[in-house]
Amino acid sequence: MKSRVIKVKKLAARDAWNHYLAHVLAVKDASFIFIKSVSKLPYKSLTPLFIELEDRNCGICLREVKAEYGSYNCLKQNCNFVVHVNCAIRNKDLYCVIDPEDQIELANENSEIEESSITCVMEKNECGDAVKIKHFSHEEHCLMLGNKINGDDADDDKRCDGCMEFIIKDSSFYYCLQCDFILHKSCTALPRRKYLWFRQSLATLKSSGLFYCNKCLRLCSGFYYDYGMYTTDCLRCARISHILRYEGHEHPLFFDFDFRGECNACGAACLNGAFKCKDCTNFALDYACITLPQATRHKCDPHFLKLTFHDQSKDAEQDLCDICEEERDPNSWFYHCAVCDNSAHQKCALGKYPFIKPKIGTTLPWWCHGHRHPDLIFVRTFYDTCNECGGPCQDVAVRCKYPECNYIAHYNH
Repeated sequence: MKSRVIKVKKLAARDAWNHYLAHVLAVKDASFIFIKSVSKLPYKSLTPLFIELEDRNCGICLREVKAEYGSYNCLKQNCNFVVHVNCAIRNKDLYCVIDPEDQIELANENSEIEESSITCVMEKNECGDAVKIKHFSHEEHCLMLGNKINGDDADDDKRCDGCMEFIIKDSSFYYCLQCDFILHKSCTALPRRKYLWFRQSLATLKSSGLFYCNKCLRLCSGFYYDYGMYTTDCLRCARISHILRYEGHEHPLFFDFDFRGECNACGAACLNGAFKCKDCTNFALDYACITLPQATRHKCDPHFLKLTFHDQSKDAEQDLCDICEEERDPNSWFYHCAVCDNSAHQKCALGKYPFIKPKIGTTLPWWCHGHRHPDLIFVRTFYDTCNECGGPCQDVAVRCKYPECNYIAHYNH
């Protein structure tokens, strides 16, 4: 049988950032597999090798791989990655057939251009940590390393300008001395260019205003990976691996591109695949729910509200949202404060746009609102009344740019 060589995306599980490496694999027969492995990282040896394939779990669907049916396997040293033949070639966007004559050239190609998001390290401490840096997303000012701002509890309300999630107290971050720009330490160290497991093309890390994420289908701000042709993935979605363990479920999950059903967390239809459990056939999560923040803030409660997966209460009155005061589905995920016993729908606790950090003077895209005029700008106000709900607009709101129009509204309701 003639061996077939393909390049597929594969997770390097030992990598703390869950980076994906590109491998080239070949399948031959039932009991032995002829494998020529070419990582797109620099590789010194391309020697063909016969190895005996033991029964293992598929690195894509997590189900057992039986040697008698053949498989694709990786030759990279200490890498046990193996996949079913059908899983490897099911999605045309995740593999391409490699001409054997091109394998040597591919081996010498780098999978990522080693370009750091930190453009300049200006100062280090005695431990070698960079304490003063320049970052591509905030070139106008320097960023300083810290783990507490101003020494008060207001730190809990700070959100990272990269991933848009809260800065947890006592965690490390970089902050600007001249403005309110702030980043998790982990968000400063991202590669500017990288391959993600769900695409063949190289993605570039960018930060520019508001954008629409192709995975979680949310309006976002902060960092995103761009593939060109208006294809962008937010940082939260880009960090998710194709196989993972999630706190809300006991078994590992894998991403199934073909799944069409309901998300167990919110009940929405999964139109572009979902993360499925191989053991529980009826459990699936969409990108929007699997990237939900584990904790969030809301003015209804002085504490963080924690993401909760199961409602243990048998009291029907407890199935009410303490924000909108409407009924909650006890089977859907919700946010809860154990101290105050407050519970809320996801959408009520997070708001309409949980992952944007509006900058005063910037524009809310026309396709995000229903106002008759296209240009709504973010403003800071304390005395105006919302034209949508009638409540007071406090802090950040959106106002119509047309002078003859007095429209103003909460942006996150």
